[in-house]
Amino acid sequence: MKPHPTVDNKMAQWVQAEPLIDVVDQLDGPISMLRTVWLALRNPEANDTYGIRHCLEILENATDRVEKLQKETNAKVHEIVGKI
Repeated sequence: MKPHPTVDNKMAQWVQAEPLIDVVDQLDGPISMLRTVWLALRNPEANDTYGIRHCLEILENATDRVEKLQKETNAKVHEIVGKI
């Protein structure tokens, strides 16, 4: 028995979206870092020089990861557009 055409169409859409799903999955790390910094800065005990410097390091790491992901995403988009 053949799968319903709608099922095949949905699977094809998922295959095309896979690179973008990968990008969203990779954003989980930087988003978690930002949440951690936000929570730390809301804590009055963490607002000393060490805590603020540590938050800055985390923000720089998150920024670096997002920049790297942006470059990878742009490359994937150009690859996908090139196939069309």
